[in-house]
Amino acid sequence: MLMVNPRIIAKVKVKDTDESTGIRGRTLNVQVRNGQSFDTPSKPVVIKDFKAKARNPHYRGKLPGDLAVLPEYIEGRIFEEYLHENGRVNKIHRDLSQYSDSSSFMVNVPSLQMKPINPGKSIAMVTLKMQLDVPTLSGICMPLLEASAADYGKALEYWIKMSDECGKMCVPQISVSEDVPTFEAKLDNITELSKTGAVSMVDVVYGDPRKFRHQYGMLWEKRNELEAIVHCSKAPAKGDRVCDYMNTHPVYDMLLYGIDSMSAPRSPPRPFFPKKDCTEVADIEKYEWADQGTASMILGNHWESVDGGHLTCSCPICRGRSQSEIVETYSRKTDGCIDQSAMKDVSLIHDHLSFTEELGPIRKRIKGHDMAGYRKGKIDARNKFISSASFGDIRQFPKRRS
Repeated sequence: MLMVNPRIIAKVKVKDTDESTGIRGRTLNVQVRNGQSFDTPSKPVVIKDFKAKARNPHYRGKLPGDLAVLPEYIEGRIFEEYLHENGRVNKIHRDLSQYSDSSSFMVNVPSLQMKPINPGKSIAMVTLKMQLDVPTLSGICMPLLEASAADYGKALEYWIKMSDECGKMCVPQISVSEDVPTFEAKLDNITELSKTGAVSMVDVVYGDPRKFRHQYGMLWEKRNELEAIVHCSKAPAKGDRVCDYMNTHPVYDMLLYGIDSMSAPRSPPRPFFPKKDCTEVADIEKYEWADQGTASMILGNHWESVDGGHLTCSCPICRGRSQSEIVETYSRKTDGCIDQSAMKDVSLIHDHLSFTEELGPIRKRIKGHDMAGYRKGKIDARNKFISSASFGDIRQFPKRRS
């Protein structure tokens, strides 16, 4: 008898869209087969978050979330090994097994970072079976394929059939870097399948929206038809540079194209070497702190020196603490030294926690058709922050053309 995974998505319904101005967004209601439901936009938990929490014993809370996206780096030399060596395939299988166990209480799916593969070659079946053999995964990722739109459609039907027989869902990948007609045809196919429930999530591989305008325009055009979570993978960890010590947070811009969740690329695997301890806060090496009030990423050494009144965050890491209190709580060791690696890890945890809290106001603004007002408020707060922060000479950067 087929065992149906209780954490796979049962139904996706478009809930609200803000189309009132060019600053826009959409929300979805996602029903899960275990009876739970959640709304998007959603901040997925990723492998980097799990690792950061495991390395930092000072944060004992949970990583909240309804969705986990597990990126697997299969590029360069690793891709060549993946094509020919069982050991590499098995290693990726073990990695997926480990982190799908950690996220077994969420809807959890892989996101494979790899070159397009031929659906008719054995590597396609290897990739399919490797994921189906992970029992705690909610779904499998159909990676980018070297295929025409017609052949892509046939392959997608087969992957859906195979995943459904194993009680999982299929998450197809498409890339905005594909030529416009091919991207449009694949997106049309996925949209039609979403209406039947055959596809409830799609993995769109990131490309710069200023370069692939037609493709992102097509995504937004499908905002009321595409009844599936549109996840953007390999998205940048930070956005445009505002000044010497600040970049915009990329998530806010991606909402404009109907993106419902996003994740940064996974780095090549390498040993973890903790940074050397230091004794003074000023000596902590570079890391970035997410400030949702200004929708930005602030360089840590600048964030540490800002008067606490400029930043307000109620996430479990901050809870109204001053910057110095956060550093002391999460990185000061018993010998008086500062654990630099711990501070970087806690910044990753903070990013996830604080943005998860910010999603509530975002959904309300979309429902109220006021994303333009929301965005203006963030820009005004950012400008006020820059003008009031005392960092000496701050070099301003011109805004990029849209």
